[in-house]
Amino acid sequence: MSELDPSVQREIDELNIPHEVLPCNPEWADTDVFCANYDIPRDNAANTILVAAKTEPRVTRKQVRAEPIKARPANRPRCSRMQISPTDKRTPPRVLYIGLDVHKETIDVSIAEGARHGEVRHYGVIASDLEPLDKVVRALRAPDRRLHFVYEAGPCGFGIYRHLTTRGEDCVVVSPSMIPKRSGDRVKTDRRDSQMLARLHRAGELTGIHIPDERAVT
Repeated sequence: MSELDPSVQREIDELNIPHEVLPCNPEWADTDVFCANYDIPRDNAANTILVAAKTEPRVTRKQVRAEPIKARPANRPRCSRMQISPTDKRTPPRVLYIGLDVHKETIDVSIAEGARHGEVRHYGVIASDLEPLDKVVRALRAPDRRLHFVYEAGPCGFGIYRHLTTRGEDCVVVSPSMIPKRSGDRVKTDRRDSQMLARLHRAGELTGIHIPDERAVT
């Protein structure tokens, strides 16, 4: 799809909305996956579904008469700051727990929503390199969001931990022998491992190991 429907294009033109139309892989329709693969900040993206109407919609425009602005009384002080009611409740930050199943060639990424029974979903598979990981971080990062990363200690070392923590992200490395196992759960895949890490990290059932100082490693 390289062009918008004429009716949609007219509305966008009337609203003077800056936009760009480009083809998209349908397998990357999920917002987080789309942002990671197209390197677009998460705050600048949103899923939009366009549905064709059966009949041509009738749009009526109502003319509104502008009311004159009333002058401020001379004895009324200017407002120096915004006052917030004591009953005003700020929205708590959204917390995401990101499980990384790290291998030499690939990293499987899964996300557990912060709520106890929140969704646990498979984000995707990226190359085992810091640049693709940075794209994932940029796609998931937002002012009202906190990210918590976790992965198993292994032959790939602690490079990911040091890379994320030096950039202000929370990350823990866990020992495989200290990860709780479900009885009878013998099916092991990279995808299931990353989802399990995200789920257990959210439940607080994982304890990070000590990471040695990089300068102390010879």
